[in-house]
Amino acid sequence: NDNNLTTLENCPKIVEGNFDCRYNFLESLEGCPEIIEGSFSCNLNGLVDLKGGPKIVKGFFACDNNDLKSLEGFPEMINGKIYCNNNKLNIEGLKFLPKELKNNIDISNNKELGDFQNIEDFQELKEKVNIYLEKENLTNMINKEDLSNKDKVINKL
Repeated sequence: NDNNLTTLENCPKIVEGNFDCRYNFLESLEGCPEIIEGSFSCNLNGLVDLKGGPKIVKGFFACDNNDLKSLEGFPEMINGKIYCNNNKLNIEGLKFLPKELKNNIDISNNKELGDFQNIEDFQELKEKVNIYLEKENLTNMINKEDLSNKDKVINKL
């Protein structure tokens, strides 16, 4: 951490302990280790998404205090707490969260989301994400229809 890094090129694929790349100038996680046996910290960079990040983190996962608009690239498995607070996340950006989380996720101070701060709030948040995605899919379906045929659109609804 705190080494003025702009890239994670040439990192090992597996880290047996913690991996800490916070306080740098990273705009991408490309080159990041795929498996981290401990915790992972990429907070306090300039990240807008998590593409190229680790697939498995066995400890906590901290991506707070970035410019994240999307959680695209979110790990497949995290065993510890998740810190995604103080970013620019919105409902659309949360569609990359896994269906189940093992621990708390802190997504506070993402103004577009409201005050969801932990896994107890996650069900309500998940419902909002699902509603958003359903609306997005419905809009895409309707846009593809011939809008001059009102009956077809009404049947879709």
